This record gives sequence, C-alpha cells and structure tokens, in this order.
Amino acid sequence: ISACLVGSEMCIRDSNNNDKNWVVIELEDGDTLTCTEDHEVYTSNRGWVEACELTEEDNLLFTGK
Repeated sequence: ISACLVGSEMCIRDSNNNDKNWVVIELEDGDTLTCTEDHEVYTSNRGWVEACELTEEDNLLFTGK
C-alpha cells in the first residue's frame, strides 16, 4: 500500500492498484477520523452515510476511544 497527498486530498493505492480518496472528519472534541470517502459511518439522524456525504448536522455514533 502506498499513500500520497494530492492537493488537499489524500489518495492511497491498495494492493489491487485502485486509487482511493480519503476524507478527514473532525469531531467536536477535536479528534479526527480518517477513512475512505465511500466508508459508511453510522449517524443517529440518517443511519448509514458515506463519509464524503456527511454534513455538520449529522450526529456520528461509534464505540471506542
């Protein structure tokens, strides 16, 4: 796996030679979550949403920390 920064977007090439765009989600407490743009994140208001389609109105639900 190799990663590169293109402008303000990060892309990663996986073992299948597919480029993937990444998004960085900033949480209210200042922590960040980095994932591929098509990674689904669960929200309390809209259910499963792709990371690239999240809005500031979405409430993320996850375990851990």
